[in-house]
Amino acid sequence: MRFAAMAVALGSLRRVRPCPLSGGRRRLLFEVPSGVLAVYKPKDWTSTDVVQKVRSTLERERRHRGEKVKGKAKRIKVGHGGTLDPTATGVLVLGIGAGTRRLEAYLAGSKRYEATALLGSETDSLDATGEVVATKEWRHVTRGALLEAAAAFTGDIEQVPPMYSALRKDGKRLYELARAGDVVARDPRPVRVAALDVTSVDLPSFTLDVECSGGTYVRSLIADIARHPSVDSLAHMTQLERTKQGPFTLDHCLPHDKWSSFTDIADHLRACADLLPLDQDGDEAPAPPQTAGDGPGFTSRRS
Repeated sequence: MRFAAMAVALGSLRRVRPCPLSGGRRRLLFEVPSGVLAVYKPKDWTSTDVVQKVRSTLERERRHRGEKVKGKAKRIKVGHGGTLDPTATGVLVLGIGAGTRRLEAYLAGSKRYEATALLGSETDSLDATGEVVATKEWRHVTRGALLEAAAAFTGDIEQVPPMYSALRKDGKRLYELARAGDVVARDPRPVRVAALDVTSVDLPSFTLDVECSGGTYVRSLIADIARHPSVDSLAHMTQLERTKQGPFTLDHCLPHDKWSSFTDIADHLRACADLLPLDQDGDEAPAPPQTAGDGPGFTSRRS
């Protein structure tokens, strides 16, 4: 049966016998949604902020339907399948309920990004949030030089992770060391860049379309391209948008202005379920039960 069958209980209601203490009124019980939800993360939101917002909408609906919740034991499970930095935007995939246990399987494969870079300076974080640590002439750079450098970093490569990252060194996060002013040696890690295209050049800026494996740092790619002998300059990333994660693209994302609606979230869970892979048996999942708010499919990603 398709893993997406976990999305069967999309906030549906079930009737129970009248309760003597409620004057014979029927009570509607809330069933926790379960599945995978693709959302469009706006700039200046952390991935954790998004998780908390969606969870709060689900828990508010649960309270509205009369279920009493105390403590953290009964919190609805919501998690994300890959962090986006606060300044980044784009596809962020959430697991809800039992869907949190299958995120890794659902999202196996490459990710895709559109990144904009600025030539002439490098920052300590390799993006626009950091302090400029070095500058270098850029006026000699051509589109051809950028294409040549990009080709050198396509395929299976070794990449040194940036100091401002969540990786650990001797038990401490690298970004913690960086904030303390310590720069330590980092071992290169194997990553795969399946595709790396220079899609726009408006010097001193240029834009990349990157398809890569998990664990690849796009800002490090930008810095490496600028340092390549054919370019012979420096650069840092100024903008990043994730355009694909697993089977989900920008067109499959629930926009920010719909995260406060339980009905929109439940409808979108149903739509996302149709994109999830079959399980090992290859069986199709039964269609989730209809709810009052079931919509026709995906909505526009942007608010």
